[in-house]
Amino acid sequence: MLKRLLKQAPDTNAIFFCQDDLAQEALLECLRQGISVPDRLAVAGIDDLAISECTVPSLTTIKTPRYEVGVEAARMLRALIEGESVPRETIDLGVQLRAGEST
Repeated sequence: MLKRLLKQAPDTNAIFFCQDDLAQEALLECLRQGISVPDRLAVAGIDDLAISECTVPSLTTIKTPRYEVGVEAARMLRALIEGESVPRETIDLGVQLRAGEST
């Protein structure tokens, strides 16, 4: 994906991936291609996987409250099972930026 993106849009200077796994692969591809991160290309992901701190450079990532999402989903499911109504509003559980060296 990174090769194709840079071929189609060579002036790209930052990429945000929907998963840390993909962002980590991009870091490896940048290393293979001699692309300096973050000087030439900034890379970030989402998930806050533990290995993201160990990549070179360390990956900037968004930490989502996965446990809290599960608790809230279970609460809503239980309410539905018990015949209660569940509000269809957005529930903001927040996120945290863990700034690494890749941005």
